[in-house]
Amino acid sequence: YYSFLIIAICLYFVQISIGFMVLKADLVFTKFTPGWWHFNFGALNGVILTLVSYVIFNIFYASSSTYLGTLSDKYGRLYVLIFAVILLMIILQLFSQADSFGIPELIVLGWILLGFYMASTEGIAKAFVSDLSPAEVRGTSLGIFNFSIGITALLSAVIFGFLWDTFGSDFVFNLFSILCIIPLMGLILYSKSNYFQKEKIEVI
Repeated sequence: YYSFLIIAICLYFVQISIGFMVLKADLVFTKFTPGWWHFNFGALNGVILTLVSYVIFNIFYASSSTYLGTLSDKYGRLYVLIFAVILLMIILQLFSQADSFGIPELIVLGWILLGFYMASTEGIAKAFVSDLSPAEVRGTSLGIFNFSIGITALLSAVIFGFLWDTFGSDFVFNLFSILCIIPLMGLILYSKSNYFQKEKIEVI
């Protein structure tokens, strides 16, 4: 349990707040308009496109959650989580490169993949925590997990925001994409061990 908790903390550190993605999308859509967008709302164009992209994200998130949950039941939680981290690396690169190359469609693709990513992590990570925990301490283990990733997400947001203001958004999106290697390697090594079969949490 504790080994996976450390890996999860690393994952939720690089899983930046959706608020930063909304801000980045607005910045890109304000500067560039996708070729398929034939409406003109003036200064609100960026905001409207960001809202449309966010709706698309939620559609893919909701529609893929059950399927990815089923895959985790059939093939194992860790393999779905490994897939999710690879997705996150790609998503962060898409949000970075969209501005650099002036291709706003990359932001839309990033939102779509983010829907699959969220469906691959939110419920599945908690389900894996439950799998690792004896029934008598399952609530405690989930509480520790939620507390840990909550603190991690807060710290990540502060650091990400500071780096954005200091070095720019493209730099920090690229940096966090590279940092995804840490939880990815952790999950791969964890999947090769027997810990996920044997390890159980002990709460005194």
